[in-house]
Amino acid sequence: MSKGLILLVDDEPMVIRTTREVLEYEDYTVEVAYSGEEAWALAQGKQYDLLLTDWQMGTMTGLQLAEQVSKRWPDTRIIVVTAYEERFAEDMDKRHFRASFLRKGADIDDLLNKVEGMLQGRRLRFVLGQLVPMVEDRQHEFKEVKGQGPVNTIKNTADEYAVAFLNSEGGSIYWGIKDNGEVGGVQLAVGQRDEIRRVVNEKLAQIQPTVAVSSFRVECHPVYTEQGAEIAETCVVEVVVPPGSPKVLYFTGSNEAFVKVDGARRKLNGPQIQAEIQKRLEL
Repeated sequence: MSKGLILLVDDEPMVIRTTREVLEYEDYTVEVAYSGEEAWALAQGKQYDLLLTDWQMGTMTGLQLAEQVSKRWPDTRIIVVTAYEERFAEDMDKRHFRASFLRKGADIDDLLNKVEGMLQGRRLRFVLGQLVPMVEDRQHEFKEVKGQGPVNTIKNTADEYAVAFLNSEGGSIYWGIKDNGEVGGVQLAVGQRDEIRRVVNEKLAQIQPTVAVSSFRVECHPVYTEQGAEIAETCVVEVVVPPGSPKVLYFTGSNEAFVKVDGARRKLNGPQIQAEIQKRLEL
């Protein structure tokens, strides 16, 4: 069974060949294009789960292609491969779609982790009262949301968990899932979902050193009954966090540092912060 349909775009045949082999070995279905124009011709008639494209290519760049695909298929995940992370972040801040960054020349593990993380939310189906097919570990955190103020509940801890994941291996926080993995959902009206995205992005923008907000993803996944009906105004909120630079220690806007351990985040005290900085400087 295929794990997802990927459109792979690059103007270098060797890159296409090696990347395709890696992805197909991991049970992804891969279609390829050697230019932005060729990729756009394919994408106009078919929705892909993921667009994985080089940035600098011929007449149509990877970002131009990504913008066209996102307009045609808003649910398609997008990864742009480039050596220029800062330029990518600056460019993305001016655009009206979301894409994730992958460093050009990244190793196989980084590639697969990025692809897996981008596609995970698309494959998961959240059913009220049922267990999700994953456990809390260093890359997954579950948070139950109680009370009448879900927006503030999520906003107040989003940056702490994001920093913990940045300082570790990257991962996802899911609000609306109990510690045992049971789906409970979050009660959010449509307008509140937009508010969640806004307030979470505001908190993430305060992280230091600065990480482009476009590097994160805030998703509101529908929740279903056992009979398959979508439950109105109920969702699972997921914040997807990329791995940070291994040489950098990240802090919240309140100057607090966290790391991710299995099933929890751990706040670092003064000596622990010093030890973490020293360890990263030695890399």
